[in-house]
Amino acid sequence: MKGQLALQETILVVFILTVLLILGLFFFSNYQLQQIKQERQLASSERFHQMISTFPTLAEVSCSLQGNREPCLDTLKLTAFQQTIKTNPAYYQSIFESKNITVSTYYPSTTQSWQIYNQKSPSSTGKDRIITPISLYSPLEGKYSLGILVLEDYVA
Repeated sequence: MKGQLALQETILVVFILTVLLILGLFFFSNYQLQQIKQERQLASSERFHQMISTFPTLAEVSCSLQGNREPCLDTLKLTAFQQTIKTNPAYYQSIFESKNITVSTYYPSTTQSWQIYNQKSPSSTGKDRIITPISLYSPLEGKYSLGILVLEDYVA
């Protein structure tokens, strides 16, 4: 009788420890998943904010005079880049992901606008937006103008 009681107590203790261990693993894994989600969002946000400095330096849109890069966007290249993205959307999807990139002239006229890229994720619930002034060069006219670069990141 005493042996049977000791065996039952041992089984009960092992069962309780197993349940506690399983609960601990469950809560720890949920905590780790939350940490991974936060890290992913932070990394995505950092990539988005870096794009404000990397997009104007892309060879597809940046100005170059006699082989030297200038700190501006070429309006002819912007128009051509719109068509390039349409012909090869998978490549640029891997670079830009779910973003909206728009360039508009602001001064001396507000007549031109280029929607370079717009891919909204179906699961997006909000968006981050960065607006910055940028110099635009029109090689046909040989003139510079002031423009606005708008980057929007669709956040899930």
